[in-house]
Amino acid sequence: NKQIPSSHFFVAMPEDLTLLVRNPFEFLEKEELPRLPIPPLSETLERYLRQVQPLLTYDQYEKTLANVRSFELSEGPILDEELRRLAKESPTSWLEGFWDTGYLEFRVPCPINVNPFFI
Repeated sequence: NKQIPSSHFFVAMPEDLTLLVRNPFEFLEKEELPRLPIPPLSETLERYLRQVQPLLTYDQYEKTLANVRSFELSEGPILDEELRRLAKESPTSWLEGFWDTGYLEFRVPCPINVNPFFI
């Protein structure tokens, strides 16, 4: 059984095609890769508030702060628990399903319709 270094690219004859059949994304499925961390909800919310504060007026920040505190006491813990459950159930990452849906399933121009940084 021949081994082909992954750093090489070959044009194979039909009888050698079985040597080239492999998952090109197998490096993403290795168990030794660290999983994406999920920080505590309170840490995430505090980080969010620190990031938006310089962008908002005092009144806007106060309203944002009230909304964040309300979220932290209502749907925040429920969504945090759901995300942590999803992270445990996912074979690679909690982000994988969202990534696949957001970037691979839509048949529209990506830079305009699905790129969150294209503003």
